[in-house]
Amino acid sequence: LQKKFTEDIFRSVNKEYEFEGIDLSDVVFNDNGDILKLIEGRLGLIDILNEECLRPMGSDSAFVNKIYANNKKVGSPLFSKRGFQSKEFGIHHYAGKVKYDASDIVMKNTDALPPDVINCVVKCNNSIIATKFQQRQNQIDKATTASTLKHLTVWTKFSNQLSKLMDSIAKTNTRYVRCMVPNKEKKPLVTDLRFTATQLHYAGIVSAVTISREAFPEKMDMDTVVERFSFMQSAYGKARHCKDDKSREKVTELLAFLLEDFAESTGDKSPFLCGKTRTYFKDGVLEYLEAKRILAFGLVAMKIQHAFRRRQLKLHSSATIIQCMVRQRNADRALLTARVLHEKDLKEESLRALRQQSSVTTLAKISRFRSFSFRSKEKNKEGMMRRIKQKITVIGMFSKKPKKKKRNINEQKNVD
Repeated sequence: LQKKFTEDIFRSVNKEYEFEGIDLSDVVFNDNGDILKLIEGRLGLIDILNEECLRPMGSDSAFVNKIYANNKKVGSPLFSKRGFQSKEFGIHHYAGKVKYDASDIVMKNTDALPPDVINCVVKCNNSIIATKFQQRQNQIDKATTASTLKHLTVWTKFSNQLSKLMDSIAKTNTRYVRCMVPNKEKKPLVTDLRFTATQLHYAGIVSAVTISREAFPEKMDMDTVVERFSFMQSAYGKARHCKDDKSREKVTELLAFLLEDFAESTGDKSPFLCGKTRTYFKDGVLEYLEAKRILAFGLVAMKIQHAFRRRQLKLHSSATIIQCMVRQRNADRALLTARVLHEKDLKEESLRALRQQSSVTTLAKISRFRSFSFRSKEKNKEGMMRRIKQKITVIGMFSKKPKKKKRNINEQKNVD
């Protein structure tokens, strides 16, 4: 069953690699074929045990001695340790080393019933039991050679049944389900990690994973490779790979550039292979790319910060120049406005001074004119009064009327 499981895993991996166009001629997969050869092969455990069952003096110790005598090759899964008894032997299975005790194994494998017991059961009134044991009695009667008797042993029967089972399984689409016991106490929600890991190892899961990861343990779709690693070219000083170009040649060129240092340090000239739709990486390559990707993020971040700070500096200098120009323009406008206002104030002050000067001159002229006119008027009044008086005197002299009383000069002025 483990061999079938290994072959299915290998077949699935081989089928995937063939579809991707990858050669698996140099890939070696380890299986348990040597253990099966030890058990079922020529002069294996089954043949030697059946031979001991057919021998009149066959014994368990002879069986153990024969299997060690016939399997002395280097690298044989059969092993022995100091302290093993004469009836003990060990086999190194794919899951680990197992020690077996061959006590009474010859007798148990013979599976022979006494002839008296068989004759008694054949005469049973139950037809089903009688028919079954009659067939057994007929097989024993027809077994005239050792090869025929060999097929009646327990181990041979089990091996034949297992072969039929494997033939039936080979005709189906196999699916594997591994059941794990989380803890020895069988408690819910409790997992014993060491106990579970031991089951994974002994059930062949670790071996299956090793087979699937033997050549290229890590794989990734080409779309994912381009999406995750294309920016790293520009980060490390090369023209950036176009994300839309996901061809096999471009992905190979991209990874060859990124893994150049890795290939030089490890001496592996082909740390990856590109298939039709996927890229396969050897052990440690993808971890190297992920670490390099993190460093590339730092480099890209530095470039972005540099560009941003440079843009900010340009904006700051541009803003400073604009502020300087605006302030200069505002200062020029303020200066021009101050000049206009100053000139306006000067004009107003000069006009005011002129007005004041003209008003003073005018007032002076008016005052002089008034004083002159007043004096001239007084002189005219006095002359008129004298002339009037003279006329009145002349008239009075001719009319001889009584003289009126002279008025006061002020009253006369009022009358005038």
